[in-house]
Amino acid sequence: MNNPLTVTTKYDENAYKALAETSWQLFAVYRTRMFAYPTLAAMIVLVAYALLFKPDQFSVPIRVGMVFLLIFFIAAVPLSAIAAKNKLLGQYIKDARKNSLMDKTLKFTFLGNRISAEIDGQTADVAYDQIIKFVQLDDYHYYLFFFPEGAYMIEESAVGDAATRKEFEEFVIKHCGLPVTRMKRARW
Repeated sequence: MNNPLTVTTKYDENAYKALAETSWQLFAVYRTRMFAYPTLAAMIVLVAYALLFKPDQFSVPIRVGMVFLLIFFIAAVPLSAIAAKNKLLGQYIKDARKNSLMDKTLKFTFLGNRISAEIDGQTADVAYDQIIKFVQLDDYHYYLFFFPEGAYMIEESAVGDAATRKEFEEFVIKHCGLPVTRMKRARW
């Protein structure tokens, strides 16, 4: 691969969808599982215990209500996660439009020690050792580079054909010291 490599890509709605999807999977799903699932499991156990082992202590309307409560608990986490994910996507797109970042063309130059991004004549650099995650999102066909201050998104097609993308990935792996995390769209 020639050094420096230059890639030009466009930040459109699909790019922000890819960013929202990846951010959701990397950061928000973990919090949901760590905080919501234990609470949900505890509530299910309590209600199920009451229904199975102490049914005579509750009237029929209360037992019916407990069954509906059990169903609600089981459905609540996935439904709330879907709503939160959609809200995150909407927020990314809204912010991009508000800050006039939608449909912007960016030029990335991969140098020996950093990635240089240019948009509207302004340049920003990120050293390879600042990159904390290198993701390839299959469903959207994007590469994403996460670093503490943000993320860069590059369309796979902007990199080139399959052979060139393989060289690109090897180049990034070598310079960042990170594997490519391959992701698909989350179910919720």
